[in-house]
Amino acid sequence: MYDFFMILLTNLWDLPSAIFVGIALLALAYTNSFKKPGLILICDLAYPVGVIGLLIGLVGLLQSVSDLDALTIVLAMATALVPLIYAAIGYGIACGGTRDLSETDSSPVRKALGTIIFLALVLWAAEKSAGLGIFVLLDALVFTFVGIIALVCADRLLKKQYVVGWSQRLLGIGFLCFLCGLIGMLANLDERRAIGPAAALSLLGLLYPLVLVVIGRIWVPEKMLNKNGANGTGLLDLVFPVLFGILVLSGLMVSSTFFIS
Repeated sequence: MYDFFMILLTNLWDLPSAIFVGIALLALAYTNSFKKPGLILICDLAYPVGVIGLLIGLVGLLQSVSDLDALTIVLAMATALVPLIYAAIGYGIACGGTRDLSETDSSPVRKALGTIIFLALVLWAAEKSAGLGIFVLLDALVFTFVGIIALVCADRLLKKQYVVGWSQRLLGIGFLCFLCGLIGMLANLDERRAIGPAAALSLLGLLYPLVLVVIGRIWVPEKMLNKNGANGTGLLDLVFPVLFGILVLSGLMVSSTFFIS
């Protein structure tokens, strides 16, 4: 039993992931003076931060996927899940109280500093994973912003007066881009070097909206939260769909190794 827990702890400890998730959550709490609204902000954004860390790790894996065997791919994907575990721990620590946003104490300076720290962590993690250049994909950027513009235009045409729930709308755009990337992977299973770009579209197409969700929740919570006052980024709305999609993606990547051989 002792050996089992030692092996488990060894595999679950990753200092860069701990730094990324821990400091990001502290920066979010700082935007509200580490008071109750700050804990609510952590509850809303802990899982998005963890998923962002997961996606950054997977994008770094794509750099060498064509040269890796199936076992190495599976092990690397297991390591990429560690930020999500840390985020779940942060969520569990911060949550448990009532949701009362009436006491929000957040100045523009605190919001700006918290946003800068978060973005700096994202850039640091991206550079450490595979280099910043790999995380700039024009197709995913265009998909994301065209999706946002399309939703805004639809709201204007339907004459919607006050639109809320933008966190869930952004996630919808991200998941749609993720599915497009999976379709591209399915169409290129016989060519491993073509799988990488399709997988990058899936991952980065989800990463960009998640970053916007975090920034939007900091600056315009009244637009990001839905009518029930929820951010829609919990286990059922975000984590489980992402894990299912990653499972499918990893299956395609692993199966391609056998398909070619």
